[in-house]
Parts: sequence; C-alpha cells; structure tokens
Amino acid sequence: MYAAIEMGDAATGPDEFQAVNRAMWNERAGINYRSAFYDVEGFRAGAVRPPAYEIEEVGDVAGKDLLHLQCHFGIDTLSWGRFGARVTGVDFSERAIAYARELSSELGEPATFVCCDVLDLPVRFPYFARETPLPFPVQGSYADPEAQVEQTVEYCWPHGIGEIVTALASAGLRIDFLHEWPFLFWSMPFLVEHPDRTWRLPAEMSGEIPLTFSLRATKA
Repeated sequence: MYAAIEMGDAATGPDEFQAVNRAMWNERAGINYRSAFYDVEGFRAGAVRPPAYEIEEVGDVAGKDLLHLQCHFGIDTLSWGRFGARVTGVDFSERAIAYARELSSELGEPATFVCCDVLDLPVRFPYFARETPLPFPVQGSYADPEAQVEQTVEYCWPHGIGEIVTALASAGLRIDFLHEWPFLFWSMPFLVEHPDRTWRLPAEMSGEIPLTFSLRATKA
C-alpha cells in the first residue's frame, strides 16, 4: 500500500509522493461528496459554493473563460458556471473528476473537467519551491474528521505569498489586489467556530495572523 512508504525513505521520489496524495484524495472524494460540509443536496437545489466576498471580488464572469485548478468534485467550478462563466476544472483525483462530470451531466450544467496534475498543464512557470515535500499525518477528512481512512499521510509543498505573487507577475498577469483574511472555512485545532460558520483565532489570544487570502490577477 502507498501508506507503507516511510517518511524518511531517501529513495522515495516525487512520483511516489504524488501516488500517496492521489490515493488519499480519491478516498476523500467519496467522504467529502457525502458530507454535510459540502452539502451537495443543497447545491443540487440551487445553492452556490463561493462565499460572498469571493463573488464580489471576482466580479462579473458572464461570458468569460474560468479555469479552476484543484477543483475537487466540481461544485465550486459549477457554481461559477451558474454565474455565466465557461468553466473548466482540473484535479488529479480520478474519483473526484468522475463525481464532477456526473454532477455536470445530472444538472445539465455544461463544464469541462480534466483529470491531471496541475503541473502537467501548459503552465510556463513551475510553482513548487522545493523538491522534497513536507509529510503531514492525516485523520479523516477536513469535511468529516471522524471518517475512517486508509491513507494516513499527506505530502505538501509550501508556497509563500511572495512566490505566488511573483509567479503570477512573471506570467504577465496584473495583480489587481491581494487581501488577507482572519478566518478559515474549516476546523483547525487552534481555532474556534463563529456563528457565520468561519473558524477564527480565540478571542483571548493576543495578536493577529492572516489565515487565508484572496488574490485577483488579470491578463495585462
């Protein structure tokens, strides 16, 4: 099994790390698709996934082409389609892409879903800052922390804000804005849930740190 790969094994290369992550996200796809966190039934009934601030920041997408990298099983991608965009979603999980295509067909909402690694797309500049990823233990899924999973490790490559902004600028895009936000939309051990279903630092904790960011870049 992929999970049997030892974290410190020097012979383990990028292909093996990616195989572990792909197996984990194939497993997560089914868990997350059935979870209350994603509320697929609500989406079927007409809800959209992007939060209000994101919809406002992106602006009118009617008639525009939208590429969603790491689209999971497609409900964010399809949400932008509901706003009039011509949407394409990309993810390396075969199971997630299968769910996305099923939803697109079932709801009669056109979209293109491509199963591949985002680094295999025709992107000019690589975004990974280091060859060796960081291993993190996995328990369940962020959508269902109590779910029983076989994949117990995930490999992640860090991307700093400077690296991301520089990559976009180097690709000839104009940075319209970069906003930092003091919340997440999923649980973390050191955060507390608020009534608006965001997770934030405890009120008694001194200091502030950004927990997520939104960035808009347009073709110059």
